[in-house]
Amino acid sequence: MKKRSSLNKLIAVLALTVLAVIACLSFSACGVKAESITLSAEEVVLESKATQELVCTLQPENATVKVEISDKSVVKYEDNTLTAMSAGTATVKVVSTVDASVYAECAVTVKLPEGYAQYTSADCKFAYPASWTKTSATGVIVAYRNSVNTANINLVSEKKNNTYFRASADTFKNAIKNSLSSAYSINFTNCTVEKTTHAGYERVRVIYDYTLSMGAISNTMHQEQMILHSGDKTFILTVTYNASAYDETEVNTVFSEFAGLK
Repeated sequence: MKKRSSLNKLIAVLALTVLAVIACLSFSACGVKAESITLSAEEVVLESKATQELVCTLQPENATVKVEISDKSVVKYEDNTLTAMSAGTATVKVVSTVDASVYAECAVTVKLPEGYAQYTSADCKFAYPASWTKTSATGVIVAYRNSVNTANINLVSEKKNNTYFRASADTFKNAIKNSLSSAYSINFTNCTVEKTTHAGYERVRVIYDYTLSMGAISNTMHQEQMILHSGDKTFILTVTYNASAYDETEVNTVFSEFAGLK
């Protein structure tokens, strides 16, 4: 009798195990299988920083799905809403977590802001005013307005460096001072450090106001830097203006389009 009782218990345990596996395949912790997934559009074109509804319909309604975006620097998709992040193209895919062959896709194109052109390297991208002059040099000024001394954009990269994300305003000021020739003197009237997040990237924004002098000649400058990691590199995008030429909207647009590609 004891042997039969033990055998019955073993059979019961095996039966429960089989049922658990079957349940997992259908719903349970593995999710509820989607019979169909549809999106309200197959193609969407967005203006810079625009939003648009993209409704996802599931059968059954409680099906478990996940969202995959081919380039998160271009678009965000949450709560049935697309949000343009920066110019480019990306595919938004909603796929069943149980059966990857069940999915729906939408091709998204985000336009550049009007009046801007895109600068793209192998690792990052940003937008600059289309009326500015673009240069082909690497690691120095990449675009400037009329005269380099009026306003310019500089992009440099280095091996991934986390110290920028911990640095104080004094650290950034000292870095500028140390980069200057002894013929120059600099007097800071402002230096602020802001930590931000954009398009899935942690970024640091540094804002400077200073007077740069060489003998009897001096210029009042406004400079802003945006720093981010992309892949195994750290990128530093710097916009420098003669203070009288500073355009806040222009700077914000340049930085809003700045994103890594890896």
